[in-house]
Amino acid sequence: MLDFQSWLEYLATEDHQFIVAMDANAVYDPDGTATQHTLEYMNASLTVSPQHDGNFSTLVTTCNLCLPLAHQHTIRPFPASHISGRKQIEYIFVSKTILPAVLRSGVLSHHSLTKGDHRPYYLDFDASILFSDPAYNIEPATVQRLRLQDPRIVQQYTQKLHEFLASQNVLPRLDALQDKFNHQQWSPDCVAEYESLDRTITESMLTAEKFLSKRITTTYQWPPPVEEGGTTSAVLASASTPSP
Repeated sequence: MLDFQSWLEYLATEDHQFIVAMDANAVYDPDGTATQHTLEYMNASLTVSPQHDGNFSTLVTTCNLCLPLAHQHTIRPFPASHISGRKQIEYIFVSKTILPAVLRSGVLSHHSLTKGDHRPYYLDFDASILFSDPAYNIEPATVQRLRLQDPRIVQQYTQKLHEFLASQNVLPRLDALQDKFNHQQWSPDCVAEYESLDRTITESMLTAEKFLSKRITTTYQWPPPVEEGGTTSAVLASASTPSP
């Protein structure tokens, strides 16, 4: 308890603010009073203070933390944390400066989210207040068909990519741009061509990946021998021609 408190106090001197979710295994009375007792943090050393009473409430008070659940709900006492317990021993604390960003807080019933023997607790934050930036929608996960550990898939991808690049005459167009750049003949038309090639290469890579099968292997490790990967390297080198 003393080590944790001294570490939080040290971080607070560097202007850190806290969201502390923990199984404290201790009862905390949000309506009670507690003494303050500051501690000195020493890296790689245990914190020792015979004057500290060792109470969890002393840590909360000294570190200027608060319990949003108690601020937003008047019911007392709060439900027991453990399925066979009688007291709340798990909490989500925040620095008092963060409290205005807490929109909602709550306690869910046992087994509402997991099969564990502890209740879930939650806080809902206003991101524009907490981070000075709005929250954004979380994009769903997508399947990554291209797996470099499977040489068969890499070969299939490389073959398809070359077909698409050849159909758009990409490599000769890249060589032509490189030649103009080398001879200091770069122009706005070259910029437009470069951007067009960049879009074409990106679209070709994405399209080639869609043609891949989902088979995988754990027999081989990528990369295979250098002579088998030369074509891929050439494509990547050509696709990364620098802009002036």
